[in-house]
Amino acid sequence: MMAGQLAPANLFEMRPDLRTLVLLARLKRRNAQTLFGEVAKQLARPASSSLNAMTFLDDHVARSGHIGGTSP
Repeated sequence: MMAGQLAPANLFEMRPDLRTLVLLARLKRRNAQTLFGEVAKQLARPASSSLNAMTFLDDHVARSGHIGGTSP
């Protein structure tokens, strides 16, 4: 599960599993673009699935139009 912000520097302060260690070892450059690009490739694999964040947030997002109080 991924939720919230993850700074690239934090990736090197975690205790990665074997799959993550292999992923990090393959990278020639360890910057935000290469790190998150590789994570995106892994998530796009057929064995992985992802849901739009709005799946769980849709009931909590303000709708367009007037929200409260007297109309303008």
